[in-house]
Amino acid sequence: MSRALLLFHLRVGSRLALRALLPVVAAAGGGMFFLGDDFFVSFSRLIFGKGSQGGSGSLLALAALGAAATAAPRVCRGLGGWMRHLPIEGRAQRRAALLAIAVAQAPLFLGGAAFSWVATGFAHLLGAFLVDLAGLLVCAPAAALVVMPAERPWAARPLALAAAFAAVSGGGWAVAAAVLLLAVADAVAGGLRPHPPTPSPTALPPPGRGGATAQRQKNEEGGKAAIPRKHELARVGGSPAPGQNA
Repeated sequence: MSRALLLFHLRVGSRLALRALLPVVAAAGGGMFFLGDDFFVSFSRLIFGKGSQGGSGSLLALAALGAAATAAPRVCRGLGGWMRHLPIEGRAQRRAALLAIAVAQAPLFLGGAAFSWVATGFAHLLGAFLVDLAGLLVCAPAAALVVMPAERPWAARPLALAAAFAAVSGGGWAVAAAVLLLAVADAVAGGLRPHPPTPSPTALPPPGRGGATAQRQKNEEGGKAAIPRKHELARVGGSPAPGQNA
């Protein structure tokens, strides 16, 4: 994968993440202020379970899919343009775009890490906290692969969707299974979905044989015909034209 292409997509994903970070921080601050600490602790245990032993992680998976679906159109908007002509295979371009969509989910990752930190007793259960972080790291690219235009979505999307939900279901075995599912989904996804060719603007006809030269001459003749002649103006005014007898 080209380093320049990778850095380009990383910048795109970082900009999208920064745009989404402010609303997330504002919502978290407002929730803490109005609902108090008890709600934050209860919600953390709802997602990851007490001691981070498994909870309703599907809420995080659904949130990751929503964030990825929001970022994917902006990341993939120009993939069918000049980037298709770079000397880079489609699989590498898809992976770079996938990385950008995953990076755009950084605010969600930070929020999930905060919930896990509380659910593990403020990271006293370090092993469970690290497993949750690993699950969040796997869930982001899996959600990105679900929504992006892969060459074989019928094969990759079910596997990636299963990986996204398994990654945040709790437990090290679930995270390991999610990694395996994501690897298989990435292998069968192929490159980027081929875009239909962009219709080129109508070209001007070649000069000669009724082409641009003939069209220009026709326009000039039409312009001349629109200018009234002097003797016609004189007849309309009732006076003889110059050089004619009354």
